[in-house]
Amino acid sequence: MPILTLEGPIITDYSIKQKLVAKLTDVLCEMLPHIRREAFVVIIHENPAENIGSGGECISERVKK
Repeated sequence: MPILTLEGPIITDYSIKQKLVAKLTDVLCEMLPHIRREAFVVIIHENPAENIGSGGECISERVKK
């Protein structure tokens, strides 16, 4: 069972999560046609801005500037 993990921001709209899972699964099926669609697992890890750093500072601080 192939697992795709997506790390990103918090997504509050459930319909967007559904679309993401569907489209990512579509791409996986296109690239790996020998694997059944039902075998793919997509995991969305949502990360608040205060838990992500880039360039030596938290993203939450960068947004404040």
